[in-house]
Amino acid sequence: MSFKDIALPLIERDIPVIPVQPLLKKCLLPNWQGHATTRESMIDLWDKENPDYNVGCVAKPNGIAILDCDVKGLAKRIAKETGQEWPATLVVRSAGKGCFHIYLRQTDRSRALGNRSVAEQFDLQQNDKYVVGPGSKLANGNTYDIMQDEPIADFPDWLADWIEKSAPKHKRAECELAQVVDDFDIEDFLAWYDIAWHLKENWYNCYIECPAAGYQHEQSKAPGFFFDGGDFGFNCWATGCPGHGKSAGWVIKHLNENHAPYPKRIWPEQALDYGALGIDEADLPTEEGDVDDLIPKPLQPVPKVRGKIVITITEKTAAGTVIAEQSQPTESLATALSEQPVSTPTENVAVKPTDIHNMPEDCMYGWLGEKTKELGVPYGFGYPAMLAMAGVRTLSPPKMIRPTMYVALIGPIHSGKSQAMRRAQDAFEWANTDTILRGTPGSDRGLAKMLEDDTLQVQSRLLLQDELRKTLSKMDIQGSCLATTLCELWSEDKAGSADKKGFDSILCRLSIVGGLMAENPQEFAEVFGKESNAGLYDRFIFGLAPKWKYTIPSFRSENRMPYPGTPEVPEYVYDMAHAWRDMIENGRERLAEIALRVALVTTGMNHDKTITRECMQAALNFMTWQEAIREHFRPSRAEPTIEAKVTEVIERAVSSMVDGEGRSKWVSWRRVYKNRNLSRYGRVVVNRVYKAMVDAGDLIEERVVDEDDDSGKKTKVSGRVCWRAD
Repeated sequence: MSFKDIALPLIERDIPVIPVQPLLKKCLLPNWQGHATTRESMIDLWDKENPDYNVGCVAKPNGIAILDCDVKGLAKRIAKETGQEWPATLVVRSAGKGCFHIYLRQTDRSRALGNRSVAEQFDLQQNDKYVVGPGSKLANGNTYDIMQDEPIADFPDWLADWIEKSAPKHKRAECELAQVVDDFDIEDFLAWYDIAWHLKENWYNCYIECPAAGYQHEQSKAPGFFFDGGDFGFNCWATGCPGHGKSAGWVIKHLNENHAPYPKRIWPEQALDYGALGIDEADLPTEEGDVDDLIPKPLQPVPKVRGKIVITITEKTAAGTVIAEQSQPTESLATALSEQPVSTPTENVAVKPTDIHNMPEDCMYGWLGEKTKELGVPYGFGYPAMLAMAGVRTLSPPKMIRPTMYVALIGPIHSGKSQAMRRAQDAFEWANTDTILRGTPGSDRGLAKMLEDDTLQVQSRLLLQDELRKTLSKMDIQGSCLATTLCELWSEDKAGSADKKGFDSILCRLSIVGGLMAENPQEFAEVFGKESNAGLYDRFIFGLAPKWKYTIPSFRSENRMPYPGTPEVPEYVYDMAHAWRDMIENGRERLAEIALRVALVTTGMNHDKTITRECMQAALNFMTWQEAIREHFRPSRAEPTIEAKVTEVIERAVSSMVDGEGRSKWVSWRRVYKNRNLSRYGRVVVNRVYKAMVDAGDLIEERVVDEDDDSGKKTKVSGRVCWRAD
């Protein structure tokens, strides 16, 4: 059936629908909440765009609510606990867990509930949430089927009572709250300001650095934003923080001092000044605008380019909210809407996660993903570690794809890196205890000694290190060939070097997994120095995870080996990798290569004979997450000297301070010194580097005219600096 075939019966029931990616549960339509519709004309357009779309059914306060059951038998349990009978209504069985989606018409009681959920039990989709609708199909071949085809009944009061008891609302935040607009997207807001966050109840905790202070507090490490779908607030519990006791509005104003302002509407009273934006209000869409004006635009990355203003204009129309993105807006909004091409990504597209510490579940595939879920560790640590363990067990790779993996789990001390590696190792039974090696190779010669073997056959080995920084630090030693040797072994089974002491050769299929202690991107850059950036950085898979509480796992070791023989690699696998790579002009070449390796390993561990499209798509989703990590955790470009490191820290700090038009801003040098913790390098060294950068013209000091009683006028340094004009 086509998208139109499955969508029309739903809109006849007054269920607003959206297009969902073929064979998936994801909707990539920007602002899908505003585009959910019951209009047949829009259904026709989406069907012409891609008839293979799945359909999403959207809950609206004046429409329907959906009880999304996450466990089988929940409906019977609710009836038993309440002593009530379910009304006849529309019931759909999901294609994933095979549980029920129960559709109900909204009442005042259901609207008062809001969105509610209990992990592994149910989700009440009440306001701007969606489920995949009947007639849709997933990659596993299962479909969403109607189990009870009845007119949609009103939401029972007794069900509202049960949900209220089972999933009570969280306590109100202990901070100043303000109402935001209905379509405010908290995750989009945090991504705009590059704020890493971890969700706990209604708190988006900013654990990398405090948005108000610009660094992480020593004691209070969980400042954050409160958002419950309507009210918005901020709190930092560190009494010395400038944001302590301040509102979210104050924090946003503070962030805008060194960052382009968030371009979308936040507050209901926030008006758009069309005149200032160069837009004629006469050109805006009217209530009776053409259907073409309502066509959603494809998902586009927001360009962060100096010298350009990127804005978003939002205007209500008869069918919802229309969004248009413009750079240097000189044309009318209506013209911009009508001239943009109509297309929605359908394959090889994955949206970068806004919270890079929470790996999306769709990055995992097959047995390896299911086993990762049993380990009791965050997926962002467990799955990369499992890839390394599985890679070393893959014995018959195709000629063009290697199974070797270099994996680094990034996190502070006690974040669960070592536990993830141990549990990933214990997930398998190891017949050969020599497969996994521990220790630190002090040089390329030391690595050769660790890997030496008398059989003259290629052996698979895994170098496991609790502290990977020990190995990386050896690469900064002058004359070290360790980095280049590891680069060779990533691509080949042979490597070697010769000096006056003789020739050392290595014959090994090497994988690496290790913990990399780093509190933040700055510490990561210090560990991953210039030498390790010489081709080694982009060969690594990185793991990230939120703060972890120790748990006792429940899993057993398995003698899991890949399906015997060489997996088949169809042509479409390479086509998918190339299409994903070519979506961005440069920078994805190595990631596309790693995606092929991930697909190979996960295929083998799933006992598949052929790499499937579903498997390759999961590998590309995993690479999209890796790409998001790389945007934050980048290696140092500096030489391994303290002066070079200080220079790089100052450059990154000051050059990133730009206004809304991309021009360098004046910033307080004292604030830069404090926020970047430059005192750890020593005041003498920092002052010496600062003076050298001013003399070279990289840093510009602000000089102001001061009145002097004796000589008239003179200039002095105000204490503010900016980056040189490029």
